[in-house]
Amino acid sequence: TERRLREIEHEIEIYRREGLVEKLREAILLSQDEERLKRMKSSVEQAFSLWSASKERLQSQLMQGLILAGQAESVNKAILQKAADEITGLRDRLMGLVSEGEEHFRTAISALSALAVRWGQERQTVDEVIERVKQELGVHRLDPERLDELVREQTRLRGRLQEVEAFERDKEAKLRIRRGLLRQYRDIRHDIFELRRSEAEEITKKIGGSVKVRVDYKGQTEAFVDRLVSFFQGSGVDRKTLEGICHREGRNVDGQAIAEAAEKGAAELEKQFGLTPARANQVASWLNAQPERLFELQLLSPDDRVDILMTVDGSDLPLEWLSGGQRATAMLLLILAQADRLLIIDQPEDDLDNRFIYEDIVKILRGAKAKRQIVVATHNPNIPVLGDAELIVAMDVREGKAGILAQGAVDLLEVRDAVKRIMEGGEDAFRRRAEKYGWYIEDRPT
Repeated sequence: TERRLREIEHEIEIYRREGLVEKLREAILLSQDEERLKRMKSSVEQAFSLWSASKERLQSQLMQGLILAGQAESVNKAILQKAADEITGLRDRLMGLVSEGEEHFRTAISALSALAVRWGQERQTVDEVIERVKQELGVHRLDPERLDELVREQTRLRGRLQEVEAFERDKEAKLRIRRGLLRQYRDIRHDIFELRRSEAEEITKKIGGSVKVRVDYKGQTEAFVDRLVSFFQGSGVDRKTLEGICHREGRNVDGQAIAEAAEKGAAELEKQFGLTPARANQVASWLNAQPERLFELQLLSPDDRVDILMTVDGSDLPLEWLSGGQRATAMLLLILAQADRLLIIDQPEDDLDNRFIYEDIVKILRGAKAKRQIVVATHNPNIPVLGDAELIVAMDVREGKAGILAQGAVDLLEVRDAVKRIMEGGEDAFRRRAEKYGWYIEDRPT
């Protein structure tokens, strides 16, 4: 557009030097205004198209609400029907406004068409001026009609150029806003990581160090590679290349980093991610071919990785390396370290490692019971005894029905007897446990 505009202006300058521009000044101004009138009518017609398109979008959106009302099944479905009536009324009022607006548009377009006809009728003024100048020029090499065509095209191109410039300004403003939002997005993700890290440290502290929770910022690299493979499908960029980008030493690579480098060009991709020139050019070319690809890539980011480690024989082992019992123990320790809500546990000994029951589970139970209510159904009496249960309910099955043998605190004789019958090692084991924790009471009638 700019190049063609320069060509036109150069050709008009020839007419100006010959004096034709001055002679045809009024005709030129009329031709320019005629083009402006055409653009005015076109802008209203485009606005009319947008207004009419909104009618279908409004109806579709409101229909979703009416469909939901029709799905109501509860005893209060009449309330949803009243809501549907409100939506129906809103739809009818809006459709009335849309129809009224359409009528206003048609009236305006009809008036503009009439003005265009009137302009055409008065066009003879321009034609007469051009004809008179042609007679004055005789066989002159410059054609006044050609000048008129050039002026019209110049006016149209200037209008388009103004629209493009306005679009570019709007585009740049929106890109600045987007860049700001992306910075906020990255900051928020980091804030979330800090909250997770802080919470992980607090949980680890509560547990006492036998189980550790660690959070690695953007640590789910392999899952991120899978997402990139899907994103780059059809580009020719292979998985090995994407793995090389994501595993770049010392970097937390995300979609924003890749997109920013690609926007700067292949050389930047080579520099930041160690790609070969051919591969860097392939990535940059594919991404920059369609701006929306860059926009989509900027929103891709690896999630934080949460690792759970358990100390076994002096070594911190990840959850996936542990036995089933050790994993269950680690998860129970995490649960016990959480909020002060009621916790119900059904037969934890089925999955737990006995060593950790004694060394960790019971210790945490003794501390946690002051802050929350814990109900445990268990066949392992070590848990209520060493956990210093406030209430022990010993149960048995008689004639196919469950019944209570004894209930109360461990200082009740019948409760201790029930526990000793179940406990491996019997009374001696019970005494050793009691003495260890400093609450053994000599058995005597109560």
